[in-house]
Amino acid sequence: MIKKISKNRNISRIIFFLFLFSIPFGTKKFLISFTGNTSEFDAAFVFLSDILFFLAFFLLSESFFGSVQNALKSFFVFLKEEKKIAAPLFLLFFVSFFSLFLSSHTYISAYSFLRLIFIGLHSLFLFFVLKKNIISINFFAGTLVSAAVFQALVGFFQFFFQKSVGMWFLGESIINEFSKNVARFPVFGVPLLRAYGTMAHANILAGFLALGLIACLFLWINKKQATSSSLKIFLKERLLFRIIISISLFIILVGIVLTFSRSGWIVSLCAIMFSLFVGTLYKNTRQQTIHLTIVICVLFLLLFISLGWAIFPRVTLSRSEPSVNYRMLYNNIGSDIVLQQPLGVGIGNQVFFSREHNLYEKYGIYNSIDWQPIHNLYLLIASELGILGLLSFLYIIIVATSFSFKKQFFVFLKSPPQYFWFGVVLLSSLLIFGLFDHFLWTLESGRLMLWLVLGIMMWASKKPSS
Repeated sequence: MIKKISKNRNISRIIFFLFLFSIPFGTKKFLISFTGNTSEFDAAFVFLSDILFFLAFFLLSESFFGSVQNALKSFFVFLKEEKKIAAPLFLLFFVSFFSLFLSSHTYISAYSFLRLIFIGLHSLFLFFVLKKNIISINFFAGTLVSAAVFQALVGFFQFFFQKSVGMWFLGESIINEFSKNVARFPVFGVPLLRAYGTMAHANILAGFLALGLIACLFLWINKKQATSSSLKIFLKERLLFRIIISISLFIILVGIVLTFSRSGWIVSLCAIMFSLFVGTLYKNTRQQTIHLTIVICVLFLLLFISLGWAIFPRVTLSRSEPSVNYRMLYNNIGSDIVLQQPLGVGIGNQVFFSREHNLYEKYGIYNSIDWQPIHNLYLLIASELGILGLLSFLYIIIVATSFSFKKQFFVFLKSPPQYFWFGVVLLSSLLIFGLFDHFLWTLESGRLMLWLVLGIMMWASKKPSS
């Protein structure tokens, strides 16, 4: 019975779907604390996504390659074939390993190093299964949409009831009206709980919902014409698809608004505008894009009518706001570390190093709850892995996004595949988030978002024409 299940390709795809769906879940098992604290910056955990990834890898190996051994052989051959695009990732691994010898806390760095390797291999594995046509890009996009809709609905009910909704088993934080140190935003003098889904913070939810939003746009624009000769069937199929995507878009947009994440709002708006611009450039996607533009305008009108009272007070930005002021202070700490330790303080060690050397107090951050990582992805990487580590990370991005243009530049400009733009918008959105937050490097859900999107980009860049 077990052998029969392991050979079933549909079951293996379902488990892979569950793995992708679990990206936002905070479900984890505490293993050990390195400093006495139990945050993800100071302790080791096993995550639900880890288990689902191993299970998906095993089932996909058994059902598509006959055994795990055969799958690993095929994967190593794949790495040799794609060594030019995979090499930058292994360079980052090497720099991270070197940082262990500069670490202030070796155990934290060792765990962070192993976690980076494990998560980095996720990107290569996704690249691998896409190249082998084990899953399709539409499968990935559809999973993102379904997970984003689920998270947006959870966030909506959190906002509506102003407390957690009982999904602690999926990692939802337990919050009520008396909880302190949670993300709230005052509207007309009333502090309202920001939607956070099953994630640790509203900004992380906004980042994930932005990916789901982009996936919605991609599926709409990339929808192929129905092949049925029956006009009735054609209209029915297309209408049903557009209704489903439109509803999903609206739910996700509401979720993004209720996070009250200004960075999320900016990224989402830029993603929409860029996707619509690219869609109208090419003849084969122009009609779908025009229809999508009309739908989005209607949805935005509905949003402003129903939630304008909450949107407009959040639009303003002041340097005196704690969220803005602390980000600037964290960046100052990061700049100090990079100048003093150009080789880095060890992967995963920025918070520990800053505590040990009283850098938080130096910049007036005395409350230990506010002793958080640098809220800038690039400064954070540079502080932990040094300048060489940051350059290695940027090299991964450059190689992944530039490969297509090198191979078939003119063909690409004439008729670029939509999946390449899908990867570009996904990655660009996360990189913009990286300017204002740390979760893409320090928290499991954020790391999964970043490295899986890099896997999509690696695959897309190797298929410049279809």
